[in-house]
Amino acid sequence: KVPAEQVLPPATMFMVSVPDVTELKTRFDETVWSDIFTNPEMAGLWGALSKPLEEALEEMKKETGIDWHDLAEIPAGEMTVSVTRIARGKIGVSVSIEYGEDDEALNKILAKVEENLEDENREKTVSEIEGTEVVQYEITPEDAPNPQHLCWFQKDGFFVLSNQPRALEAVLLRWD
Repeated sequence: KVPAEQVLPPATMFMVSVPDVTELKTRFDETVWSDIFTNPEMAGLWGALSKPLEEALEEMKKETGIDWHDLAEIPAGEMTVSVTRIARGKIGVSVSIEYGEDDEALNKILAKVEENLEDENREKTVSEIEGTEVVQYEITPEDAPNPQHLCWFQKDGFFVLSNQPRALEAVLLRWD
């Protein structure tokens, strides 16, 4: 298994990684983060942050069919979120989820996503990078000035999702 910090490209501006999501779920109440999230003095901040986050997740569900709650059940190990500079003014946001050997739940979600995107007549492209199949959909809203994408690959028990195909390419070039 290759740790996230080794496969992320040098242009990565931000990353947060949880080495074992399953363990985090079972031990979260013992962490400082639990204290922060449950502190009554922080309720106003969490309320202000949660509303836009909930709206963004609802928009993601509407656009792609991905329900964050379903996706959150998949991790069986490491999970990483990163932001990478792709080009001037372009960033790639990527999520890497280790699902292990059981890909049934992930494949159900991906089938639902693809069905939803195909119902909306989104253009699908499948390419191969470093021997790995990369699925890409153009999901650009009509009023958007620049193309927007949803792309992913599965490799070695990991699912990697991004809004930028070049972000996935940069990861795959450093994978082995």
